Amino acid sequence: IHTDRENDASIQSLYKEIVNYCSHVVTDNPQSRGPNWAFRYGNCLRHVVFSKDPLEMDKYAATNDASLDFDVWAENGTDGIWPDWTLTHHGDEGYWGMYGTSWMTNTLELASILKGTVWEYTDRQIQFIETSAIEGLQWVLYKGNTEMTTAPKRLTYWLERTDYIAAQVIENLEMLLDIHREKLADPNQIEYLIDDIDPSWEASDNVYNEVTGHKYFWNTEYQVHRRRNYSIAVRRTSQRVRGPEDSSNSDIKAHLHFGSGFTSILRRGDEYRLSRLGFDYQTLPGTTTELNGLINAGKSASRKRGASLFSGGVSDGKYGLGAFEMRLGEYQSETNDWNLINGAGALKGTFFFEKEMVCLGQGINRINPGSNVIWTTLNQLQRRGDVVYALDDKEPVTITLEDIANESLLIDEKAWFWHDHVGYIVTSGKLVSIKLLAERRTLNPVLMEDSHYQDALSAFDLDQGTINMLQLAINHGQNPINNTYIYKVIPDVSLEDFKDYVSPSTILTNEDKVQAVYTPASLDSILQVVFYEAGTFSYDQDKTITVDKPAILMMRQSNGTLTVSTSNPLHRGLTPSFVASESPTIGELYSEPLLVSVKNFGILGEEEGVYQITLDFPQERGYEGGTVQKTLDLKANGGLGAAIPMREEEVLGTESFSDIKIFPNPFRNT
Repeated sequence: IHTDRENDASIQSLYKEIVNYCSHVVTDNPQSRGPNWAFRYGNCLRHVVFSKDPLEMDKYAATNDASLDFDVWAENGTDGIWPDWTLTHHGDEGYWGMYGTSWMTNTLELASILKGTVWEYTDRQIQFIETSAIEGLQWVLYKGNTEMTTAPKRLTYWLERTDYIAAQVIENLEMLLDIHREKLADPNQIEYLIDDIDPSWEASDNVYNEVTGHKYFWNTEYQVHRRRNYSIAVRRTSQRVRGPEDSSNSDIKAHLHFGSGFTSILRRGDEYRLSRLGFDYQTLPGTTTELNGLINAGKSASRKRGASLFSGGVSDGKYGLGAFEMRLGEYQSETNDWNLINGAGALKGTFFFEKEMVCLGQGINRINPGSNVIWTTLNQLQRRGDVVYALDDKEPVTITLEDIANESLLIDEKAWFWHDHVGYIVTSGKLVSIKLLAERRTLNPVLMEDSHYQDALSAFDLDQGTINMLQLAINHGQNPINNTYIYKVIPDVSLEDFKDYVSPSTILTNEDKVQAVYTPASLDSILQVVFYEAGTFSYDQDKTITVDKPAILMMRQSNGTLTVSTSNPLHRGLTPSFVASESPTIGELYSEPLLVSVKNFGILGEEEGVYQITLDFPQERGYEGGTVQKTLDLKANGGLGAAIPMREEEVLGTESFSDIKIFPNPFRNT
């Protein structure tokens, strides 16, 4: 064509039309960030080669360069990497576990092509990819397994699409080292990550140097608490963020409640891999929902999500907490309002410590007409062995792997349950009904169309057409009125140790729109509080905390200091495209700092026992839901309360935070 267009005006005109069209696709397309943008690099390069014009490559390189930076609600779309290292796709869904790996593959393939040219990636761009892997991608992998809600469209089907992620991540990281090792901030960290990803999906007792710490992705309301021997992840929803979408390629339309507080508890790593074949998708782990309700999440443009703004979390890198108001709705254009789509309403808080997770719920009410019961599900997964439980002070009961049980258990004070090295403690000051299901469930016929599920099942399960499942749930009844729940999860404990387990945490309150948990210790004493509205909370006879705005708050006492961490759970986000509004954002951007007034904490500089702490919430787009901190000096007798020495059994197996590898990172300060 280049020869012909020199002698034929019509061919020259055709050539210009093609170049102009392709140039428009490169520079003006609304998705010029994120996975779909990276996926198009092959076509873009074909256009550049066809044009035989370096200026066209300049245009493409400039747009691509802009994609290798944070998305902060840019006008040209919401996909891409955010300041909390979330990768979003289809708007407000976190997608590291599927499209994120594809983004990295395509971005690195382009880096390989451009190496040695004037368009070669800069040091900062290579380090942006590097940091995305460390601060983002690795948090969704545990023992090489992908936390399935981070692959939203694929989380219930196409088993291979989640199984292969670990191998693809290794390939990507090796490609990063091969292409531009000299530009990496710390190549040793990438090698360290490669060495500790197991792509085989073989559950074992192997000890991996897993990332250890706590991470909250506030732009997608996704929280991860990690130790080398377990991983817990919680996915929440609000008006700003929706849960995982359904796929148009499958008859399974059941992803709604994977965003309704779904809590993934992993010790082996593959707990939910085959559990998907037997899930009751109405009552997923961690959720408070009405049975027999909607489970269809809809596609990427769905209007189903949280109908409340309150959702947030706090992280100091080691510990954290999060909370949200559970009110599922579907936006109605006709009324410019939310139509509630599940009968359960609740205020749900999750508190993370060294060896346990504490889950609190209050204000559990029926918020939509209905006649079905409402459950809070502790867990629902494939049964791996005996289930042992004890009610109040009664003798333990064992349900073997072969036994079938459908129990409605009543407790007055306390019950504990143990299965596959995970313990659950339910406490209450009043009568509580617990549902225990240990049963074989029919294999989901739609999922079984995938041959990879058939290959993964045992011969016995295939022959029976069933899978052995365990479900634990608190039954709130048909019409709860201000019900509550309290339970703790100990994610890696033997049965013998669990029988003697004494929880280090104390529930200080779970009422009046305040939830608080305190863990006193000789090393780190931690107080975590959720204020669903401005108010005052008191404990330990004379200590009080007052906030002038809704807030999520954590106080950590260590080495004579008190570090206060907080975030704004009503922070701004983009107004969904389907909401009729003149404002591009929803949520609260406070012009005044959060005022925290504390009394009798023994802080240097306090007057008459009172100290005023002011904390400025982030104001910049994309950063607004992040944690802010302030560290205060304590008097000799100051602090959160009397520390209790750690028992010997608590010290054993408890890793020191100083053992965690911290690497230099050019983006870490942001």
